[in-house]
Amino acid sequence: MPSLPLLFYLMVHQIRPVTRVPSSFYPKIIGPALSNTRVTLTLSSDQARQVRKLGVNATAGTAVRLRVIKLLLPSGQIETLVTTLTEEEMSEEAFGELYFIRWEIEVHYGQEKYTVEIENFSGTTPRVVEQDYYATIVFANLSAAVKQEAEQQWDEHRDQCHRKYDRYRINYRLLIGTLKYRLIQWLWAKTAKDYERQQRRFQRVIARLMRYIVPVIPGIITPRNKKRGQTNKFVITVRRSLSRRSRAGPNPNPNALATPFAKMRQFRMAASCWSNEAANS
Repeated sequence: MPSLPLLFYLMVHQIRPVTRVPSSFYPKIIGPALSNTRVTLTLSSDQARQVRKLGVNATAGTAVRLRVIKLLLPSGQIETLVTTLTEEEMSEEAFGELYFIRWEIEVHYGQEKYTVEIENFSGTTPRVVEQDYYATIVFANLSAAVKQEAEQQWDEHRDQCHRKYDRYRINYRLLIGTLKYRLIQWLWAKTAKDYERQQRRFQRVIARLMRYIVPVIPGIITPRNKKRGQTNKFVITVRRSLSRRSRAGPNPNPNALATPFAKMRQFRMAASCWSNEAANS
């Protein structure tokens, strides 16, 4: 949720923000306002103090002029945007296209938080948190490279397939679920024979990803179903118990860990070792 002091700070520095606001953002003023109209909000004493901490002179009662844009989504919901852009700088119709471009960024953040679980740490010390964070970033970047390769191969063979929609993409959940079992083996190839074997496995993964592609339908947005009281945080003890259970008991294959969680943990440990070796070299 954006704050009025931040919007005022951006205005003073000639930055033109376009931000989505919830229904709780000045509901008595923004709520009844029609689309493509201007409203005037005022800074309170606390908000003016926050602005002064940012190095901008402001007093209580300072007026902040904002332009309100309301978009009707295909789901029937109304999204409210506020901006300082004038009608000459951007028309009302252009905000609809801009909103859907922004939605792709929101989808990427959701993938990092819920699919890759970038906020899921195996400990509480700064070193463990930093190690898990950068290992997850490495895993996400390598997954993006595999995704790009699969989509390029799909575009090359798209004319041979009869599909309903013009644009398709790789199923990201399937991509992550597939790579967390195989990516470590690919990176540990040492000999030429191992490299050739991993190349064949890589092409089989690409073929599997291309088999389960999903269409990109313009104008379709997944509704937010966030329940009240729901938290995005992960319980550390859950991960510890899963990784500990995967190592319990005799295991004839040291690389065959019992749980997908432990597989991800193994990759993070390996990635941290590579990063340490690169830093020391």
